[in-house]
Amino acid sequence: MFAAVIPRKIRKSLEALLEDLRTLPSRIRQYDIYTHIYNQIKSYITNNSLLADLKTEALKPRHWATILTRLALHLPFVDLTLGHLYDANLIGSKKAVAEVLSVAQGEMALEEFLRQVSPPPLSFPPMILPFYSHTSHTHRFATTGATAPSSSCCTRTAFASSRAGICSSPSLRSTSLRSRR
Repeated sequence: MFAAVIPRKIRKSLEALLEDLRTLPSRIRQYDIYTHIYNQIKSYITNNSLLADLKTEALKPRHWATILTRLALHLPFVDLTLGHLYDANLIGSKKAVAEVLSVAQGEMALEEFLRQVSPPPLSFPPMILPFYSHTSHTHRFATTGATAPSSSCCTRTAFASSRAGICSSPSLRSTSLRSRR
């Protein structure tokens, strides 16, 4: 199974096979089969860097489905073997596989960024409370810092308004504290 493949060990084994082939006597190296096997092992070694890339954690099942489709392999990932990848001309499809790898790595980077940026989940859902003011007050816009007058009332989440100071009216903040009790 491909999940058990360790590209570093495969590369060592392939290089050992090449060394063994080079030590054969010259009369054996003259045969066409020797040249064929030698070239086949060399192509496996060039495939090895791509195999190492395919072992990344960024590839999810949906990415594997795309890769298998582009390689014209009609089997589930759990049944995929190294032989299937070698037979599917991995080097010939390197551009398509690299494209899927790039998308997967971008998605993984985005997921990691969102994990770092998003706040931890609250232990309780935020409550939406209406805030009424009998006096005119202004609201501060978080993005621009500009203020806008408000006539009668506004609805804000209690958590967001008290924590971020979205509403600049002190009377609204005190009202929100009283209404939460």
